[in-house]
Amino acid sequence: MSNRKGYNRPVSTDILKKVPAVRRNVTTRVMGNEAFVMSLDTVKTYSMNETASKVWTLIDGVRTVRDIIRLVTDEYDVPENDCRSSVIGIIRQFSDEQLVNFPDRHD
Repeated sequence: MSNRKGYNRPVSTDILKKVPAVRRNVTTRVMGNEAFVMSLDTVKTYSMNETASKVWTLIDGVRTVRDIIRLVTDEYDVPENDCRSSVIGIIRQFSDEQLVNFPDRHD
């Protein structure tokens, strides 16, 4: 997923509280540091780079976007501000491609 649309959108703190979940119509294969994802609805396939693959594997329907940012920041030892915009851009692109959604949480 090399298209970077969505990376330059303003970051709202609301998205940090959201919990992304992989849609039911999506299948995944992870090989090494790459994830290969296919939407069964659109029959589109996606090959993800290492960073997008890491974000993808952390989307579990439980972790918030903030949690995912912290985990990626820790793993790659990068400043959180730099990581935040990249992770949010990646998750927005997943959402734009209808690979993830943000189900309502009733905590």
